[in-house]
Amino acid sequence: MAEETKNTKVDSVLGEKKKLMFRIVSERSYKAAAVLGLQITHEWSEERSSEQEQTKDGAKASAGSMTEKISLEGLANKVTDPDVTNVDKMLHHAFREGLKVEVWEVDFEQQNTVEGDNKGKYYARHGEGYLATRSSSANVEGNADLKLEINIDGKSTFGWATVDELSEAMAKEFFYDTVKDAKPVEGIPLYEVQTTVAPEGRSVKTETNTDKDGKK
Repeated sequence: MAEETKNTKVDSVLGEKKKLMFRIVSERSYKAAAVLGLQITHEWSEERSSEQEQTKDGAKASAGSMTEKISLEGLANKVTDPDVTNVDKMLHHAFREGLKVEVWEVDFEQQNTVEGDNKGKYYARHGEGYLATRSSSANVEGNADLKLEINIDGKSTFGWATVDELSEAMAKEFFYDTVKDAKPVEGIPLYEVQTTVAPEGRSVKTETNTDKDGKK
């Protein structure tokens, strides 16, 4: 009897759903990590050197050490709420004073729904290191931009990260009603895509269709 072919669905990873959170390592006991607002793009790169030694039988390659680096581009931040951490200024201070920072790359599309200690947490990559470069430029016709580079110590690790309500809100798109002092609520889908064939006279299971620009 022929084996059944398993139908595995593979989806792309949306870059806009991955955001970086930061904290100065020495503040670990006192403050939660926070999202840097107005991120545009970032890259977490890995590089391993390859060493070659010549022998009588030809070159023999061996793996060298691995390095990791984060490059980030965004817009300069202005925070008016005194209770909200200005991550832009925090990172600038860490750069000027040579302080070690820790960074999480959080995938806000991958939230753990399994019962247990990690339920509600988001899949994330974590590393620690020092800012190598920081620059900010201002254009008369646009917003001031921000560029950072961070060299990671050793190897980064992967796991499930807790995200506080404020940082979670910064990573989501909300709808606001027209009334005074309206509170943010999650929007409803513009259209729901049918994903199964429904039995006659019964409703079908649907899923929200969201494109890369966040439009539904």
